[in-house]
Amino acid sequence: MRAILRDAARNHGASLVDFFRERREDKFSDDPQRFYARDQLHPSSEGYRAAHEEIERASPIAGALAEHTAAVMASAVARSRW
Repeated sequence: MRAILRDAARNHGASLVDFFRERREDKFSDDPQRFYARDQLHPSSEGYRAAHEEIERASPIAGALAEHTAAVMASAVARSRW
């Protein structure tokens, strides 16, 4: 299945960020209290942070994401000073 997804992404000029990890290598499985919200279905803030880091690592849009994140953080800091 991974090969099919990689080929489809490549054929359409898209990037594929593969979030699947074997259970023994999956930090979400190792520490679900940290990486999942209370409903145990959706990611927690830490889970979203881990996903964001994986996207930055694996995707060619990493630079744009980093710039956007820096701008959002700067805006949040500026608003918090009021």
